[in-house]
This record gives sequence, structure tokens and C-alpha cells, in this order.
Amino acid sequence: MLMFWCRRRPDSGTRVPPSASLIACPDFVAGDIIRWGLLPGMLNAALTTYITRGKEPWTLKTRHPDHEALRPAKDCPRIEYPKPDGTLTFDIPTSLFRRVPWGGGTALASGTNHDHDQPPHLVLSSPGVPEVVNLPFYAGPEARYCPAGVYEYVEEEDTPGSSSGSSSSSGGGITTSSGSSSSAAATSRDVAEGSGSDEGSSKGGRHLRRQRLQINAQNCLHCKACDIKDPRQNIKWTVPEGGGGPNYSVM
Repeated sequence: MLMFWCRRRPDSGTRVPPSASLIACPDFVAGDIIRWGLLPGMLNAALTTYITRGKEPWTLKTRHPDHEALRPAKDCPRIEYPKPDGTLTFDIPTSLFRRVPWGGGTALASGTNHDHDQPPHLVLSSPGVPEVVNLPFYAGPEARYCPAGVYEYVEEEDTPGSSSGSSSSSGGGITTSSGSSSSAAATSRDVAEGSGSDEGSSKGGRHLRRQRLQINAQNCLHCKACDIKDPRQNIKWTVPEGGGGPNYSVM
């Protein structure tokens, strides 16, 4: 909560480094959340938790569930993100598994891990929905809102009559993988012809280039963004076996 309510002092001209904590920085003050003191704050927390249960009139209101707020990709400008510089910004696999300074030593940023032979804990109610709906209409949002790179659309070329194609990206297709995205070797399922795919031709015969969804469940941070945000509510997060998941040591 403090992170959302912290605001910069108007008389401060100090630039805060991106790695600095807003809570610990003297140039930021936590305003309204602690303005009335500890006891009123505790009373408000008890009221919200046990009586009003989030329906108090002074809280934020939304008209629709989050998954209904997603707009079609054709109605939104394309965002080009700068490439990570490896100093202040990092790619997703590095961010998940890199070591950060902590307590005179180092610690893993997330420490996320799942048993490789367990059943997938990210379940698709209808396996064809990502390519038939999410990819053509919403440009595959699960590949962007997931902070851990669990969902990845990969392209493969397939020739008529072949049972499976070869992926042009690491991993396989709409599928679940217990390995991380950087080294996953998953089984694949062909996408329905014409859904979320581009067709091409060559001298040796006709080729179909298909976009398929790969699920790298090993990377999951258990934020449940996919369960909440998927436009068709097609992704179900379930509890993984063996207590797998993130193991934060820097929080």
C-alpha cells in the first residue's frame, strides 16, 4: 500500500535512482495512508477486512472485471519496448534467476522452482482459445502481462501431411512445459488451420507458418495474473504439487 500512496515532495529536486526504495527514500513521503495515525489505520484495516470487505465507499471502484477491460489490439497503438541494457534493466530469464546483493552476500531474485515431473498447474479450459481468440484479436496478451515469461507464442513451419512442425523458437507449442523458457523442450499441438497463423509458399511445396502457445510453468511466480486477466477466463491457476513456486529471499 505504501508504494501506491508515496508521493514526491514538491520541494525536492533530487533524482532518485531506479533501484532505490520509495519507502526508504527521504525525498518521498507516505501521505494519506498514515495521515491519521496508527490507531485509525488499524481500525480502518479491521473495518475493511471483517465488515465492509472491500465495499467501503472511499475505496477504488471498477465497473467491470479486469478481464473485460482488455481492448482489441487493432484499437491500441503498438508499444515498442527498449531492449534491456543488462545494467539497470534485464530480460525476463535474467530477472528471474539472477543473483542480487543481499546481507553481505547474494541471493536469487525469485528462486522460483517447480518439480519437473509434476502435472501442469496452469490449465487451459479450452486448449484452442489462445490461437483462435487471444492471438488474432488481442495479439496474445498472456505473452506480455505475465511478469515471468510463462506464456510464449512461438512460430513453426509445417508442411502438409506432417504430424508436427519444427519450432523456430526454443520450445514447442500450445503446451505446458515444466522447464524454463530459456531451455524448455515441450511437446506441441498443432493450431487449427487459419487461426493466428500466416501461410507461405516455397519452391519445394507449400508451408504453413503457425503461431502456437508454449507454457513454461517452471517460471511461474504464482501472481495469478493469467487467471485474472485472460479475456475468455480460459486459464486456471491451480496449486502445484510439492510446494513448488517462488522462494523470495530478498523480501
